[in-house]
Amino acid sequence: MEHELIMGVQHYESASSRAFWQQVFARLRGQSAHLLNYEDARAALNAWSEVEIGLMDIPIEQIVGSVGRHKDFTHTFLPKSAISRDRWSRIFATMVGDLGLPPVELYRLGEVYFVRDGNHRVSVARAIGCKTIQAYVTAVRPVSPNVT
Repeated sequence: MEHELIMGVQHYESASSRAFWQQVFARLRGQSAHLLNYEDARAALNAWSEVEIGLMDIPIEQIVGSVGRHKDFTHTFLPKSAISRDRWSRIFATMVGDLGLPPVELYRLGEVYFVRDGNHRVSVARAIGCKTIQAYVTAVRPVSPNVT
């Protein structure tokens, strides 16, 4: 586990550096480097009806936002300075070791997903090149207007 922790620190430092440059280039282009904010997307779509779907393998590329942590990671889930190096590194060590981690929790809005719980796990999974991640999914659908 010691070796995995050292590797985790190295991967964190690399990811954090890439996050810094991603933010710089986004600012120069007049864009945001943040993840999408779930509450903003939910309100824009008038999506309030929730249906639990269950455990699924989700393509990581379809995870585009977060509930409450959208400013802590870049739009590609690179860790910003607000993210603890030690916590990120421990999650890395666990993911590359044999221990495994529990599935993340996601909201699905249309064809994209927002992290309800597990932002660090998604960040590490992207950093190590995982294509999918196990998640408990709750679909959030637009509410139909009342017809009178």
